[in-house]
Amino acid sequence: MKYILIICVLILSACSQTKQKEVDNDHLKQVFITYSQPVNGYKVSVACTINKNHIDDPNTIWGEGELIFKNEKHKLIVKNPSFSDENLYHYKRPLQNMAKIETDYTDYKMDDDGTWGGNRSPFFFFDIDFDGNKELIVCLWGSMGYREHHAYQAYKINMPEGRHILSPMQQEPFNELDDYTVIDSINKKIIIPVGVDLKMGGSKLYNLSGSEIVLEEIEEYKWRHTDGIKYIWCAPTIYYYKMINGEKTLVKIDRCPNDTLNE
Repeated sequence: MKYILIICVLILSACSQTKQKEVDNDHLKQVFITYSQPVNGYKVSVACTINKNHIDDPNTIWGEGELIFKNEKHKLIVKNPSFSDENLYHYKRPLQNMAKIETDYTDYKMDDDGTWGGNRSPFFFFDIDFDGNKELIVCLWGSMGYREHHAYQAYKINMPEGRHILSPMQQEPFNELDDYTVIDSINKKIIIPVGVDLKMGGSKLYNLSGSEIVLEEIEEYKWRHTDGIKYIWCAPTIYYYKMINGEKTLVKIDRCPNDTLNE
């Protein structure tokens, strides 16, 4: 009798898990996207899995994407946990599970201030490390964590012929790219914002030195003196640092006139 009860409990547990899996699958929808135009010589397709619990509009295409870039020499595969683009995010047709969709490619946009703040492209090719070769830049749609702005991942694509699952560039500053990053391709500089919010935390300036991008300057914004101040704009106190022999060295303080805390 004891063993019969144990078997019954196990069966009920298995049934419960199966039912839960089915419920979870009800929240998922998969679509297959091909881009009408080749991009940098690649035919591009995407398998996107959408969690309907994470979006407001049931026709929005925004989710986990597997991107495949294919030409005569390469088949490059990239995983994007937050895939979408301008056309797909505002998709107007009723969206069915397992739908096959063909759409136009939207190229990237660089704003006048050197940022990608106006970008609506899902991916593009850009020489991010100033070595004369374009890297693949993949947009993590709406994932910056501030006002639905985007973050980006960069991938080296100078691969031998064949099939490759790409891994993003992990070193700074390429693992910190977002809509607020300033890219100066002429002077070979990259400025990474720190603590993007209503009160910015500062920035880091990277410069091309030889064949490497190195951290050169840091600005830190201090806002403590503005606590409790309302309706009156107040500047931060800015601490300027230079990297000297690998050490962060304070070189200047630009103190706000309202800052009497002397931190």
